[in-house]
Amino acid sequence: MGAAPDISGAAPQKNMFAVIKTGGKQYKVSPGDKIKIEKLNLLEGEEITFDQVLLLEKNKKTEIGTPLVKNVKVIGQVLKQGKGKKIIIFKYKSKKRYKKKTGHRQPYTEVEITKILSTHQKTTGLPVDEWSSVRDFAPRASPKGLTVK
Repeated sequence: MGAAPDISGAAPQKNMFAVIKTGGKQYKVSPGDKIKIEKLNLLEGEEITFDQVLLLEKNKKTEIGTPLVKNVKVIGQVLKQGKGKKIIIFKYKSKKRYKKKTGHRQPYTEVEITKILSTHQKTTGLPVDEWSSVRDFAPRASPKGLTVK
């Protein structure tokens, strides 16, 4: 029998993802993902652009940055500001009658990734004229490992 059609209402998964860096951490994101990142001073509904893209995969072609991928941006929208679960910090010294209990809730910003933009045309960084002239005059390797001009 054939597979049942997907009626969950979810958007079809894209063949694209990126690894971005923000708040000292790295996140693997694709369009439609919701991530919780370190708190940013933005209002709900504002758009945010992540310029620090470390890796991009599009249509099974991977581009790794050195250290960043050029001309790639990830666009997201701030959904909400919030605080994480409470973490209890309990300090205790035996035989000294010392105990201290504190709590901490880490603030975060929840962001939905809307799109990944890549605007690069050629990976060499040189215009087409200059690249062809460099290629024509560069020494080539012969089958025996000798250079031929």
